[in-house]
Amino acid sequence: MAVSGRLPLGLAMLHAFVFFNGVVLYTDFHFRESHPLRDKTPGKPGVERVTFSFDSAGWLYVYQFGVAAFLQEHLMPPNGDAKGRDPSHYPSGLGFSGSSAGALTASLLASGTSVPDVFEHVLAQYKVCRRQPWKMPICAEE
Repeated sequence: MAVSGRLPLGLAMLHAFVFFNGVVLYTDFHFRESHPLRDKTPGKPGVERVTFSFDSAGWLYVYQFGVAAFLQEHLMPPNGDAKGRDPSHYPSGLGFSGSSAGALTASLLASGTSVPDVFEHVLAQYKVCRRQPWKMPICAEE
């Protein structure tokens, strides 16, 4: 038996099941405009949170290093030595996240590591790893 001439009834029922299953799974039935976990940063009532998210970018993550260097230079006070910044002095409510190459950039900012130093190291290792990506772990250890 076919529905609307060409679609078998079993396939139409399967499509309907998948559709309604998705509606049930992805609908937030408990949504509230005001939710205690979304309203406040834990431990600091009334503090707004800003998170910088860095996406995966392949070898183009050097552009992310430029954004990270700007953020580190303008938002984060230096800790007095040449090694980087002290993460405990970052503005409250500041966060970083990333995936793949963006995770490297986010972890540099979150740890206070000097972004220009890591950028110079990446540029120095580019010629070695450009055509031989299996050498990346060896280059990272240097």
